[in-house]
Amino acid sequence: MATKTIKTKLEVSGDKKYREKLKKVNAELEQLKSARDRTT
Repeated sequence: MATKTIKTKLEVSGDKKYREKLKKVNAELEQLKSARDRTT
């Protein structure tokens, strides 16, 4: 009996850029929180 093999490769384009931007946003939020805490 013949056997068929199916291989699938899934790649999300832009995922690396998304993660980099997310890290930047989180860092900016931390800075804003720190500035807020210093003023109160």
